[in-house]
Amino acid sequence: MATALRMILLPGTHCNDGSPGAMYLSPVPVKTFIGRTVWHIHLEGGGYCYDQENCESPAHGQYLESTRHREQLIWKGGMFARGVGSTPFLSTAAHVYVGYCSSDSWMGNTSRTWRGKTWYFEGAHILATAVNTLLDHHGMKNAALVLFSGCSAGGRGTLYNLDGLCRLVRASVPKVACAGLADAGQLWGGSTLSESVEKCRKQRGWHPGAEFVEGGV
Repeated sequence: MATALRMILLPGTHCNDGSPGAMYLSPVPVKTFIGRTVWHIHLEGGGYCYDQENCESPAHGQYLESTRHREQLIWKGGMFARGVGSTPFLSTAAHVYVGYCSSDSWMGNTSRTWRGKTWYFEGAHILATAVNTLLDHHGMKNAALVLFSGCSAGGRGTLYNLDGLCRLVRASVPKVACAGLADAGQLWGGSTLSESVEKCRKQRGWHPGAEFVEGGV
């Protein structure tokens, strides 16, 4: 059964067009994990852009640049589902869907002005603000497990940010388990990302399944 998630704006952050970043939250319905809770935080995907022509192209739509066009309530199935057919340990989790509107694979904290128009690339800042907001105002300090996930650009954001995100969570919840699950987050075939990840794998002795560990490559 699909789960309803309601929008929460993140003041002090900026999408590409200057509108505030946002996340969607479905609070935990039942305490689990020996009286504590499981939190699942998903990073939305959606490509990226890197110069004015690319960012303003029709292929890079307004939905990926702003929260002005987004719904206040969304419904998600799959990993977010509750009830029959749901993923067992996530069926009673608190689910968070962080909206992607920074076009930077969740890695930026900067801005650029092209022909008088300022573009913000604050994916990393939006993500850190979302986590701090969940810890300070929405009960994530009661977490026993925090699972970060993402697909495509969200998968790359998970790969790049996992260590820092786990440190951020543990600063408030020292004994929390923290893990990441990246889906289609790799760029293969000679990209700088695949080269750096391959180097990391060789240094750390990568093996199948190693992505699903705290601080995995």
